[in-house]
Amino acid sequence: MSRLWFRRELLEVLSARLAGWSRTARTRRQLLDLTERELNDLGLTREAAYQEAIRPFWDSKDLWGHRR
Repeated sequence: MSRLWFRRELLEVLSARLAGWSRTARTRRQLLDLTERELNDLGLTREAAYQEAIRPFWDSKDLWGHRR
């Protein structure tokens, strides 16, 4: 296993993780902008949406479904 391969793999993993965290943070913020009707369609209360929105971006399931 070459060092170049390892570095490339590491960069890909880090890039995917950062992209996932960014997506999580963005979608959680978007919950705060939903109307009551949209929240109802999702089966969420305003309080549940707020509680989800304030969670830290890193508090999510990883690519394999494990909580971190």
